[in-house]
Amino acid sequence: MKKKLLMIMLLFTTVTTWAETIDGVKYIDENGVERTANGVTVLTGGAATTLTAGWYVCNSENLNYTGRLYLDGEVHLILADGCHMNIGSSSARISDGILGGNTLTIYSQSLGNDMGALGIYTNEQEAIDVSALTINGGNITADVIGTHVLFANDGAITINGGNITARTDGENSIALLSISYYGGNIIINGGSVTATANTNANGTGINASTITIGWKNTTDFIKASSYKGTLQTVDGKSFVAYDGENTTAFVSGTVDDVTILAGKTLKPLDSPVVSIGSEDFSFDKDADFVIGDTRYYKYAANANVTLSYTGYGFVQVTSATLNAVENQPMQRSFTMPATDVALTATAVTGLTATAVTYDGEAHVPVVKQGENAFAAANYAIAYKQGENAVTEAKNVGNYTCTMTGLGQYIGTATIPFAIMKRSTSLAVEIVDPVTTVDGHPLLISGDDAHVKVTLVPVAGANETTELPQINGYVTISVDDGINEAKPYNVAIVNGEGHYYVTNLAQAAYDITADFDGDANHAVSTSATTTLEVCKILTEITCSLNKTSINVGESLDVTVKINEVGLQRPVIDEATNKKKEYKYASSTPLSVDAVVTIKAGTEYDRQQLEIIPNYENNNYTFGFTGGQGTKIFSHLPAGTRYFRAVYAGDDKFTQSECQNKTLIVNKKATTIGVDVTSPVIAK
Repeated sequence: MKKKLLMIMLLFTTVTTWAETIDGVKYIDENGVERTANGVTVLTGGAATTLTAGWYVCNSENLNYTGRLYLDGEVHLILADGCHMNIGSSSARISDGILGGNTLTIYSQSLGNDMGALGIYTNEQEAIDVSALTINGGNITADVIGTHVLFANDGAITINGGNITARTDGENSIALLSISYYGGNIIINGGSVTATANTNANGTGINASTITIGWKNTTDFIKASSYKGTLQTVDGKSFVAYDGENTTAFVSGTVDDVTILAGKTLKPLDSPVVSIGSEDFSFDKDADFVIGDTRYYKYAANANVTLSYTGYGFVQVTSATLNAVENQPMQRSFTMPATDVALTATAVTGLTATAVTYDGEAHVPVVKQGENAFAAANYAIAYKQGENAVTEAKNVGNYTCTMTGLGQYIGTATIPFAIMKRSTSLAVEIVDPVTTVDGHPLLISGDDAHVKVTLVPVAGANETTELPQINGYVTISVDDGINEAKPYNVAIVNGEGHYYVTNLAQAAYDITADFDGDANHAVSTSATTTLEVCKILTEITCSLNKTSINVGESLDVTVKINEVGLQRPVIDEATNKKKEYKYASSTPLSVDAVVTIKAGTEYDRQQLEIIPNYENNNYTFGFTGGQGTKIFSHLPAGTRYFRAVYAGDDKFTQSECQNKTLIVNKKATTIGVDVTSPVIAK
């Protein structure tokens, strides 16, 4: 770089004589104060030009330079309101813009919308390459295809105001090489600064050993594609970084990680803030912005504010001006200091175990300071049930737990503390009969059912020890869906109970169990188990040993009865009642029975068609082994119809056979006539 500067000095050995020098030119200094300069040379544009030490002004609406400006001494440049000064253009770039081993200071005549403009467009090295650069105002646009945009090779780059846009496809936008012998810093005290470098070429937006940033107006901002070096804010100045509309960082003091600010817009924070990271704190206003889990509240200096602590326990709050310890709940009014404040809880933030499940052991709430368990030596705990003090929280009930700080921790906190009944699990199971149909236990009417009830405690999510078994009573309910359900008490011993339901009539029974709880266990209800109680289906047949007899002869009527299946109760979907039936086949078995044989006449048969239950000429007899024979004799002449009827009982269904026809014939008769000779009287 020094070799390049020497070559440039040899090229420009002639100092141009300027045609016009004027007095009384106004400008705004680094402090925003309006001042006046005399002996100011008016720039006229043209080819490459050397500027000697002194003051210069651009007061033309269209001032163009087609070559570089070389500084031969300390130069002060005033951009008059409304002027437009260009060195090169976006289409016709020059090799370098303003350069030389001297200082350059740029001023505007106002700080509003009429500020003069300076545009520099180069295609090689730097837009401005000087020993030290100060910008106090103006609309500055520097666009470089080459390496640097604004470059100070010996001193600092200082920006006190103006709108500065620096773009490059090279290494740095606003930059000071960080090689130690160049020295210097970048200082931004105000203005709007945009620095964009080609990140694909590893370019850096703002690069210096130390970058110091601040602001003068709330409309100021800084946006750099990236930063390199140590970044710090001016004392008493803070920024908020935005990514579009989202707040991403709070910038105050030295920034440890400059990478989080890359591409973000830094906007002035125009008042001191309180930052808190705990949800247990609140202020008498909403947060102005939030970053992660931290809320930031803006306040004017010396404003009166109120801090509230809504968590459990007591808290010690520290800041630059506030050191308060209060009982819970805490409300503290104080005067907002003139500097940023971070409020943090340094004592107990709560008793977290406010409810536990009964296990017969004493319980102490978990006390934490932040994420860490609070040292037991720093507090004492006392319990009450109602108005009575107790030594420990052990049994089921509602307690109040009071924590008192010890040693350096001052204050008390009281919270409700409950030991709840343990949940239970209740189940019913039909263990006999073991036969099932469609998943339901199946029982024959009149038999007994063995019901097993299981009642166990339920372990919590983090419990690993074996829980004690339960002893007590449960109530089982046997409901046929038609009649009122019948309750039965069952004793539970070590978590298990048994009950035998006897003489069950045909129905589908829903069996459930209810536990009313006890001193330490909560109520529970079992799921429903369905038990089907069935009747045995019967089929009766009858046969005659003759189809025709004569009066006076005998007749054998043989009756057989068999089991042919089961009659199962089902639910009537329309009424939700268990009263209809369906049938399932089964292996036939013989059965003992009492049957009625109906030996009716033709009149009886006709009457039976009119009256289904017409009774006449009935003969009842019993048999064993599934069959029997009834002998009929002395039947009168005529046609007889025989059928057998089994009435059924609680266990077996009714059945009857079809009519069997018998014809009883009259006996055959003969008539003999004995004719003798008549006697004639004399």
